[in-house]
Amino acid sequence: MGYLLMVFSGLLIIIPLRNPDLFFLAWIAIIPALYALKDQELKKGFWQGSILGFTIMAGTIYWLYYPLINFSGLPFIVVIFILLILFFLVGIFYGLWSVVFLLTNGRGKLHPIILAVSWVGFEYLRYLILSPIPFAFMGYTQEGFNYILQIADLGGVFLVSFVVILLNAYLFKIVKNRRLRYLIPVLFLLVLTLFYGNYRINQYQDLAAKANTLKIGIVNTSIPQQEKWLPSRIDENIDNIIEGTTGFKDVKLIITPETSMTFDLVRNEYYRNILMEKLKELNSDILVGSQSRLGEEEGKYNSSFLLNPEGKVLVRYNKNKLVLFGEKIPLPEIVRKLTGLEIGSLNNGQELSIFKTDYASWNTLICSEILYPLLIKDNITAIDFIINQSNEAWFGNSTIHQQIWTASIYRAIEYRRAVVRSGNYTYSGLIMPSGLYQGYKKDGEDFSIKVPFSRGTTLYLKLGNAVGYSSLIFTAIILVIKIITAYFRRRKDNRKINPV
Repeated sequence: MGYLLMVFSGLLIIIPLRNPDLFFLAWIAIIPALYALKDQELKKGFWQGSILGFTIMAGTIYWLYYPLINFSGLPFIVVIFILLILFFLVGIFYGLWSVVFLLTNGRGKLHPIILAVSWVGFEYLRYLILSPIPFAFMGYTQEGFNYILQIADLGGVFLVSFVVILLNAYLFKIVKNRRLRYLIPVLFLLVLTLFYGNYRINQYQDLAAKANTLKIGIVNTSIPQQEKWLPSRIDENIDNIIEGTTGFKDVKLIITPETSMTFDLVRNEYYRNILMEKLKELNSDILVGSQSRLGEEEGKYNSSFLLNPEGKVLVRYNKNKLVLFGEKIPLPEIVRKLTGLEIGSLNNGQELSIFKTDYASWNTLICSEILYPLLIKDNITAIDFIINQSNEAWFGNSTIHQQIWTASIYRAIEYRRAVVRSGNYTYSGLIMPSGLYQGYKKDGEDFSIKVPFSRGTTLYLKLGNAVGYSSLIFTAIILVIKIITAYFRRRKDNRKINPV
């Protein structure tokens, strides 16, 4: 029964990650897990917690199956084995959390603050150790409740996770102890977040209405991955991008999805000349993506190029954070032996480029880079908004599209900068600094939108993930205190049984 309760808790976390309108399910998500762990022995608690984590990961990052099975060349059984190992490795963090919970909440008592601190501490530890998998944090379940998201400008996604776990803890105490007095902290948390959230939403909506704006054209495509990279489609891909921009009027910048140009923009002179000729039809700068070499270096980079109508490269950015199993293949020699294929990884970019023009300044984050909240922290005061180019056709019609959109909303609130997304096979649109959004299209329809400028700062940008690392430190301190206390209690009990 304990293992079934853990699976049930995992499902209650997965559902709002897939359907944000059901955000409230996360407020009771770990209550079944708390019942399963009640008076449990440590070893069994570890395995039950690991099942919780395994369930969450299997329901959240299952989409890794698609690029692995379709593009890696690995046999089906090997793909399944890799995914099971990955789900289990992440699940271990939840198993360790369960052990800490049992050690710090003994004798049938539940301490809500300790519970929230330990949960967030292990979320942050997972973020540090398994940084290529920054998914399924409890805070991401709250996309549908924009009021609570506003506290992300104070402490990021980990602060939202903290509040959600506190709600779970007090609701558990209401159910378990049948005492309505525990409803007071629940109402206090909700009223506080509603008040702060309403204030911040109105504040930043008012600021956006008064701010300078830039009209941007967003190219939104819907090309399956297997078709997109066919050599025979290069001309069609160029035509689709250029023709899609003809309807834009009075725009100074046009944004296209990640790798919108499926040829090496640096080395392939033939197709580059074709593109340059077509760019002359535009009256706007255009941001295009291409996997291209850098000078005489070997290997390619996933790059974003800002081109003017004459075809001149104004700024280039090379993606820093590559996708594991997609752009970066671990243990390539083993993969080659298993598949017989030479599967290479892209090169990592080494610095963040600021796209500075006479009409605006911004950072471009390519695809999954929007998942890393502090990636552009040092540049934030020098930019007016954020652009995210993405190609998520690698992952089929899965929930990764919703998850990356949710992360984009968090980045807009944490930075208090508008986030503009142009994607292939994913959601494109504008997310305001308030977290409210416009667009949200996934049907290949191009559109233009006015993007507000913002140059403010936030407490989160000053303190970073302080909630995460302080929770991890406090968890370690509490655990050490509990272990020392238990040690001396045992010594005292032994003296009573065996007096000198």
